[in-house]
Amino acid sequence: MGISERRDREKKDRQYQILAATQELILEEGVESLSMQMIADRVEISKATLYLSFLNKEAILREILEAVLCDFVESVNKSIDSSMDGLAAINTLWTIHLKMFSRSENLLVIAGIVQYVYPGLLPDMSGVDSEEHRSLFLLRNLITDLVKRGVQDGSLMADVDPVNVADILIAIESSMLDQVARQPRRLRNTSRVFVILHDTFEILLRGIAADGVDHQLTRLTSSR
Repeated sequence: MGISERRDREKKDRQYQILAATQELILEEGVESLSMQMIADRVEISKATLYLSFLNKEAILREILEAVLCDFVESVNKSIDSSMDGLAAINTLWTIHLKMFSRSENLLVIAGIVQYVYPGLLPDMSGVDSEEHRSLFLLRNLITDLVKRGVQDGSLMADVDPVNVADILIAIESSMLDQVARQPRRLRNTSRVFVILHDTFEILLRGIAADGVDHQLTRLTSSR
């Protein structure tokens, strides 16, 4: 291995350690308490070295969110096929969402830092650079497309605005999760938040479902 390759590997290893340490600190102390000094101390590097890898705390949090949101969108796309109507597809999306969160406190808390990284962005994302906020818009576009499918196939109400539904869902969820992320682990009641998210998603699903659809599709199958 050449010197250049070794340096690249060391850089990637250090970035991985920084991201892992940041997630641990978020779980322990919450997002607000997090600082570059805390991260540097946890990784056992100087702040100067930390700044060589990431410009600031927001850049680290944004990197974590990119990975989480992209993984979620990929999981949903693998589980939804063209035979599903829009209502079933939205049900599948929210069910996967809840299952992922119920399995991982880590994922729930990391997702809750959206409001911190994107202050003022939610709930109105009009006029925002979609390239700068790529992963968030990837999620928004996925929800929008599934709602459009439901409007077109008649499983969702005809007067539903797909973009508004996507923005409302993301705004409600991120606001709830943000409150969790700001709490130290000892004060965090993730199981209660999971129940509230579950009930909120079901209420929203019933609210946009067309008359006469199978009511089972307005209930989420995730265990509570």
